[in-house]
Amino acid sequence: MCKKKISLSCSKKQEQVERITNFIDDFASIVIVNYQSNSVAKISELRKKLRSIQSIFIVSTNNIIKRAFSKKKFLFNENVFSGMNALVFLKNTMAGLKMLADFCKESKLVIKSGVIDGKISDYNYIMKLALIPSRKEIMSKIVSCLNTTTLVVNNFIKALKEENKKA
Repeated sequence: MCKKKISLSCSKKQEQVERITNFIDDFASIVIVNYQSNSVAKISELRKKLRSIQSIFIVSTNNIIKRAFSKKKFLFNENVFSGMNALVFLKNTMAGLKMLADFCKESKLVIKSGVIDGKISDYNYIMKLALIPSRKEIMSKIVSCLNTTTLVVNNFIKALKEENKKA
């Protein structure tokens, strides 16, 4: 018995390459992830989270992904295109990277590489960006420091006033 090999026609492949190429133009950042060993439910959960920040998750073949990136002059190390890869297109780079990093902790998703601000970025750079606190977190830390400093200064002034009364 012959097994029929299911493959995409040349025109369908070209359409997919064009679609991904258009997404590369439209999104701020792209992250290549390996989604192997994740359940459909986990990937659906990630897709839902990404939609909430206007980002998308696309599964495609490595050859199609490679062609789309090479059309845009992004040449990745060949080992990036091994395994079951998907693309995550992010509108808001920082929020998306934080979400992906958090999701990787609770699943078997692996960040491999990506394009951040028009430059090819490796896993280490992507994770460093993901760990940068958000603007809201930084502002709350500043306010907390200012409150603490104000409290210390007020206590110092009270101590000086009491010292002056005694003298």
